[in-house]
Amino acid sequence: MKEIRETSNKGIQFLIQEEGLVKRPYLDQVGVPTIGIGSTYWEDGQKVKMTDAPITTERAIQLFRTTLKGYELAVYSMTRDDINHNQFDSLTSFTYNVGTGGFKSSDLVKKVNQDKGDPKIQ
Repeated sequence: MKEIRETSNKGIQFLIQEEGLVKRPYLDQVGVPTIGIGSTYWEDGQKVKMTDAPITTERAIQLFRTTLKGYELAVYSMTRDDINHNQFDSLTSFTYNVGTGGFKSSDLVKKVNQDKGDPKIQ
């Protein structure tokens, strides 16, 4: 069984649908400048500012895929090697919303790792 390290296209589409796509900077629910698909930082580590120029859909997806890599790495490094792609995608979505620290200390990751072979989790 090949280890899963990246979110599937289906998972990406789900996240885009859940997060939404806004081409201009906006303030998220807690007042943080955000752009694209929930991105609060650019690839170079700079925070998104309300004065940043609008971006295209393609640019938003590119930024999102780059941002997602850190969350995928957290899921990959903290979970069993035998989870399926739907599980990986779901865990990445969860991690994207709670952060890598929240994921690493979550009851969810503990449950996933302890219940190997439990049909209720698959």
